[in-house]
Amino acid sequence: MLHAQYQESPLLNSFLPKRSRRWISPANRKVTTSISAKNFSLLDDPKSTLKTLADIVRFEGIAKSARLNFDDERVLDVSPYLLLGLLSGRMAPFITGGKISRGTQKVLEAVELRDFLGIEPFRNGNDRLDVWPFPLQRRHPQSDTSAVAGESISFQKLSDRLVDAVNEWLAALPEPRTLSGEAMGQISNIATETLNNAERHSQDGGNGDWVVAGFMARRRVDEDGKAYPNYSLDHWYDCHLAFVNRGRPICDAVMTTPSSDVKNQILDYQKRHKSKSGCSKETLATAFAMQDNISSKPGNAGGKGMMTIVEVTNALSLSDVEVKKPKITVLSGKSCVMFRGDYCGFHRLDGEGAGRTQYFNPTQDIERPPSNEHVFDLDVQFPGTVIAVRFTLDPEAMEALNDDS
Repeated sequence: MLHAQYQESPLLNSFLPKRSRRWISPANRKVTTSISAKNFSLLDDPKSTLKTLADIVRFEGIAKSARLNFDDERVLDVSPYLLLGLLSGRMAPFITGGKISRGTQKVLEAVELRDFLGIEPFRNGNDRLDVWPFPLQRRHPQSDTSAVAGESISFQKLSDRLVDAVNEWLAALPEPRTLSGEAMGQISNIATETLNNAERHSQDGGNGDWVVAGFMARRRVDEDGKAYPNYSLDHWYDCHLAFVNRGRPICDAVMTTPSSDVKNQILDYQKRHKSKSGCSKETLATAFAMQDNISSKPGNAGGKGMMTIVEVTNALSLSDVEVKKPKITVLSGKSCVMFRGDYCGFHRLDGEGAGRTQYFNPTQDIERPPSNEHVFDLDVQFPGTVIAVRFTLDPEAMEALNDDS
């Protein structure tokens, strides 16, 4: 730590503007502190989670040492751990330990995030019981001194691995299931389009780095002492996925579209709701870009990735138990869009070529502003996009995924 030097990083600077002015030489530091990562989840509490990450970045510049306590009993969302891993590659090594539960240790080890986070080996590091990982995968940027973790692979190979992982999760059910050919194609397209967008959006000033990870955890239903009459199995099968890329946020990318029609739709949406929604024009553009056929590509190609994620997640997910309903969070630039509750699905429009929409209001009306509980501005200007997904497999609602259905 005494030899640590300031390292420039747009990612760290996004969490702490003017970071270079606040950074103190380690030899002159006196502060020791403890940081709590509680409810560490962009799916459940994005503002608090981003504040925790911002606190870590702030203390990196002023603290002689700090303990980082992961106070959740289990991993609630894999995406903030990916963000922390990306941040840690440019930080001074000021974290000297901290509390971490056995359940969290198990997931971080299985998903190969421990090294990525710079954590020393756990005593029980080989215990992977009840965890089915989709291990850390990343595209290594050409010029980055961040910690190397994960294997650099092609889009197609990653897509194949994601399909294999979901099939492994389904095979672990009491009555094993398999994705249909159509469902495998949808999941493959999710990975391909998401990561292709990540690299395209990074061309203007970004470095093209993306990180992906996930896991399924089997957990006893009765461990919280509550009864769930709509669910007949002894275990939950909780699935997590996260995609993180650095580069242009969605709002900047979509406004570069060569399609005047798409651009005018976005401008009209911004003008219609700027005063009523309480959202910035950037956040309104981000929410509008969730719809099908809104793309920055020439000829409006693509533009279906986000709604395909929503559709596949709902097809796989348990929906009869309120606490297990699916959640999806999109964090991009200064904007947060949350698919959850009544707004985790989509509305399919009528007519040839019509797509899927989610306008985040009770009537699914483009004329009405989005709910500010689901679409809102952030205090952090994140240079890129995070997509976090959590759902619980529904063993009794898999008919659409079977080839013989």
